[in-house]
Amino acid sequence: MLHAFVGTFRGVRDFRDEVKLNQRASVRLAYIALGHVCLVTGIIGIFLPLLPTVPFILLASVCYAKGSLRFYNWIMNHKYFGPPLRDWRETKALPMKSKVLAISLIVVSAGTSIFFLIPLTAVKWFIGVSCSAVILYLAVGIPTRQKR
Repeated sequence: MLHAFVGTFRGVRDFRDEVKLNQRASVRLAYIALGHVCLVTGIIGIFLPLLPTVPFILLASVCYAKGSLRFYNWIMNHKYFGPPLRDWRETKALPMKSKVLAISLIVVSAGTSIFFLIPLTAVKWFIGVSCSAVILYLAVGIPTRQKR
């Protein structure tokens, strides 16, 4: 029934070929629950600067791909979450604008934390090194997508 429903709307695609559901119902339920938790955490991350959004949305899509065709189709066809997820699955690259925005937000939020909020020197160093590693990975480890 879902297959017929998904195919009836313009621009909505069925991602059935990308879903590899786990055979055990209890494991599928765990994946769905974890997917919901990741999705909610990612949505909260939109509003909280120190909580990343994209990794949680990506993790939610992976959980849904192993737990539920319905939820995976929903997130991949979602108005806001779908395009970046589909783009990542196709190219495994980020646009330059996204890289610059992510690195800028990391610098601002980590810098604010290091200089104004955290009193312990060891914690400041840990945050600085961790954020530097993430920035290096974003800048060098993930390919930059060329404009289409």
